[in-house]
Amino acid sequence: MFVMGSHRNNLIILLLAYLLSGCANAPIKSPQEKIKALESRARSYQTLSDIQRLSPPYSTHSGKGLRNRSHNEHLRMTYLNKAKHYRKLADEIRKKNGSDTNRSVILPN
Repeated sequence: MFVMGSHRNNLIILLLAYLLSGCANAPIKSPQEKIKALESRARSYQTLSDIQRLSPPYSTHSGKGLRNRSHNEHLRMTYLNKAKHYRKLADEIRKKNGSDTNRSVILPN
């Protein structure tokens, strides 16, 4: 039963990664759309990081009886760095286009 939960977490991670790779096909034209897309990617990578942090390791103890705290820590940090990178890009576009661009953008339909 314990292993089944880790398979579910891996499936969720793969699904989110697939969605991230497939969402960038259409060209984005306006700065507001770019900011919205970059912030969406940042949130997705933050979610991946949270899932990685919350997923339990396959074994909770090492051979010496010490708790394994570094389970997939490198993946979590990679996801956090990607989220930070996309937030930084969104901030750069926001600064480039002036301070009148809000952090949350509502596009007209």
